[in-house]
Amino acid sequence: MAWVALVAAGLFETAFAVCLKLSNGLTVLWPTIGFAISALTSFGLLTLALNELEVGPAYAVWTGIGAAGAATVGMVFLGGQVFQDKPWVGLLVACGGTIAISAAVEGIRRLRGRSRDRSAQGQAAAPASGVTASHRTG
Repeated sequence: MAWVALVAAGLFETAFAVCLKLSNGLTVLWPTIGFAISALTSFGLLTLALNELEVGPAYAVWTGIGAAGAATVGMVFLGGQVFQDKPWVGLLVACGGTIAISAAVEGIRRLRGRSRDRSAQGQAAAPASGVTASHRTG
C-alpha cells in the first residue's frame, strides 16, 4: 500500500509542478488552487508512504516520478523541451538515475538487515547461558 501511495504522490507532484507553471507566478486563480490542492495531496501521500518505506528510495522515486511527469507533460502539452536537440535524453537520464539510486539504497538496506539478523542471532545465543557481560565477574 505504501508504494501505491508513493506513486500517487509522485503523480500529484507532477500536477503541482504543471499547475505552478500555468498559474503564472500564482496570479491565475484556478491553476493556483490546483497547485495548492495537488501540493498538499502529494505531501500527504508522501507522508503516508514514509510510515512504511525508507526515506532514501521513497524520496528518489517521488521526485523521479514528479520530474519525469512534469517533463513529459511540458513536452507533450506545453511545447517545452528538456534538451533542444534531443528532448528525451534528459528524461531518460533522470529516470535512469532515479532507478539506480533506488536500487542502490534498497540493496544497502537489505545488506544492513542481513548483518543485523546475524548479530541478533549471535546476541540471542549469549544470554541463553544465563550469564551476560554485565553479570560476569572477573
